[in-house]
Amino acid sequence: MTLEEPNADLLVHIFDEINESESRLPAEDFYHHLLKWGLPKDKAKNYIAMFDPNGTGFVKRDDVCNALNCYPNQPKYLEDIEVLANDMSQRKRESVIKIMLGAFSSRKPKKDKLKEAKEKLDKLYGKGWNVYIAEGRFWAVCSHKPGSNLTFVHHGVVYGVFQTPSESDIDDEQHHHHRR
Repeated sequence: MTLEEPNADLLVHIFDEINESESRLPAEDFYHHLLKWGLPKDKAKNYIAMFDPNGTGFVKRDDVCNALNCYPNQPKYLEDIEVLANDMSQRKRESVIKIMLGAFSSRKPKKDKLKEAKEKLDKLYGKGWNVYIAEGRFWAVCSHKPGSNLTFVHHGVVYGVFQTPSESDIDDEQHHHHRR
């Protein structure tokens, strides 16, 4: 059996099948299981490199989902979302999107909606959240606390959040986001 180009759902399913009780899986185990499913060695190796770009030797479900931009069994409110940039875990990302869309569903002025979303994020995940929206083209360069960056599009509006980093976080990296 040869599997030239599996779809994203199948790759996530394969990961879940062999990782039902573990939070992370050795990359080597995932690689060998992909081979058993019939994926050619070079393709399997490329997928592992995509899922573990830093070469840690381990892959988490979020790594697979984020690399493939595939989130099986996602809630209905996420159907019209296009994630542009993200380093959050899947469940946190879903919660943040729900918070943002909830705040922006009210009839309040935009600045009040932004304030409401920021206050909720500060309460749930700690102080220092930055929240923004953009209509049309935008560019941004920001430093953020690891695991706190999310930029997404919903019905043509760009929403973004990130948490202000500590001094040690700033040295780690900067992220650039743009939409044309």
